Amino acid sequence: VIPENFEGYKKVREASSIPITGGESHFTRYGFNRLLANGCVDIAQPDSCVTGGISEVMKIAALCSVYGTRLIPHVWGSAIALHAAINLCFTLPDMPPSLFPEDMLLEYDRTPNIFREKLAGKPLKITDGSVLPTDTPGLGLEVDEDLINRYSI
Repeated sequence: VIPENFEGYKKVREASSIPITGGESHFTRYGFNRLLANGCVDIAQPDSCVTGGISEVMKIAALCSVYGTRLIPHVWGSAIALHAAINLCFTLPDMPPSLFPEDMLLEYDRTPNIFREKLAGKPLKITDGSVLPTDTPGLGLEVDEDLINRYSI
């Protein structure tokens, strides 16, 4: 279903017992409001790099709370995008709110990508599918300037 086809999303959701996810191609809280208000998805997947940043995803999270929709951030691209999404996961409230909330998940792209694998200098420490925040300031990474210079035109 193309992202703009809200009716199509709704039909797929109504016809399937499998939770429907979407939103990685939607922008800002206004696009997500239409997606959520129309009952299009069971799980919203905003990408902080395309929806308007971490603060905009926090506003989308508030909308998800209103609609009782789970939120699992989407991330695709560089180490900077991945670290932004990880930091976002540590700041999000339980989605949806619950006495026994589910663990926060993050869609993690494993396709080879030098800008995700090497741009941060030190690789993420992923243990049993879990990652802890780093003690590096900011988003938790130091950008490898040599890698950027090597691929600059």
